[in-house]
Amino acid sequence: WDRGNSYFPPTSWQVSNMHGGTGAGNVIPGQVVIDFNFRFCTESTPDSLKQRVHEVLVAEEGFVWRERTWKSLSVIAREITAARWSGPRFFRMRQRGSLSRARGGASR
Repeated sequence: WDRGNSYFPPTSWQVSNMHGGTGAGNVIPGQVVIDFNFRFCTESTPDSLKQRVHEVLVAEEGFVWRERTWKSLSVIAREITAARWSGPRFFRMRQRGSLSRARGGASR
């Protein structure tokens, strides 16, 4: 987000709470709520951070971004940046097979 400055460490995005389901271990929740916040340095502003955050949801048909379904994360990344990107790399999907698991598939 930024590199920080002499007074504050770099801005970071932090998940503060994640909750979903009924508490039973054998039930797939119908929804999950994730609360997050930015711990931001004075090098960033709330508005500049909001401009850089994009909500992309995994759907059975592809990915939902800006109320439209897309077949590829790479196309979404290209729309955001106007440059060629590997979608998983752009969205920092680090774990191998994470996209398959997000869609409910088996991992390797």
